[in-house]
Amino acid sequence: MSNLDPSLIQSYRKAIYRINAANSHIIFFIDKENPDLDNLLEMHDVRTAALITAHNPLSQEMGAAENTHAHETLLEELRTAGHRWLVGEGADPDGQWLPETSIMVLGIDEAAANTLAAQFGQNAYVWIAAGAPPSLVLVR
Repeated sequence: MSNLDPSLIQSYRKAIYRINAANSHIIFFIDKENPDLDNLLEMHDVRTAALITAHNPLSQEMGAAENTHAHETLLEELRTAGHRWLVGEGADPDGQWLPETSIMVLGIDEAAANTLAAQFGQNAYVWIAAGAPPSLVLVR
């Protein structure tokens, strides 16, 4: 069970998620099936992915420079580990918070995704598995 504020969890659940893929954008939502995500996984020859951000650790708003630095650190971590990824974002449909640049890590397993999200101070991330709707995974 999570100690996160239920309204914060609800914000994560209602967010609009987007992936930049092959000259198009895939928009998706938590717990809503999306065949475009399955096609994307198949195109990259993977069965799983995780959408993770390094922005605003613990959902505490940081400045642009801090978020950019955290994002670059995440990318370097992914390069070092040999992961492939696509760029995306998570956005608040109500416009209460700015969109956060996120990374869809292709082929990662759930244990590694949990570790990566925790390493970057995230409360949650989006888990994507072939044949299933995207789900919210709470880290804290």
